[in-house]
Amino acid sequence: MTRITRGLLVSLCLVALPSHSATLPDKKTLINANGVTQFEAKEAKAKITIALTTHEMDIGNVTVPVDKRQNNCTYSRKPCVVIDDLDISVNGHALSVPRSAYGTLTDVSEAQVKKSWGNEFVLSLHGGTANDSYTADIVFEVNRVTRKTITNNTGTQVVERTSWPIVGR
Repeated sequence: MTRITRGLLVSLCLVALPSHSATLPDKKTLINANGVTQFEAKEAKAKITIALTTHEMDIGNVTVPVDKRQNNCTYSRKPCVVIDDLDISVNGHALSVPRSAYGTLTDVSEAQVKKSWGNEFVLSLHGGTANDSYTADIVFEVNRVTRKTITNNTGTQVVERTSWPIVGR
């Protein structure tokens, strides 16, 4: 067998081997300001489907200072983008997502699913701009949402931490 043929054969074998990587692609999904944004992420043993429903809310002129904010908008963009619903499913099984996991998040512009440790995954939602930007990490397993952590724009300060433990059976 010639060296070129052998090299081609080895290359074809490597391409044909299935991947058993435990990491999800480093892909961010842009969030629609109005309507449903749906995307999928696949890991060796899990197919994750995310559906985020949003709408725009008029907050007036963002260049004029506001005496008192009447909503959760970051006032970093106009109109404000509000999350109405968040659906997470793993392998076709819909998880119960507490409203408190997403109800206060606004101006979300992109999302990403990452593998955490063990059987956990993280849905990272990035919102706001400049000084009002944040990242909300919603952690879930194959059967439930477990916690949420919100960090400031530099990722150095946790500004909110919520958990949903399993309560008596």
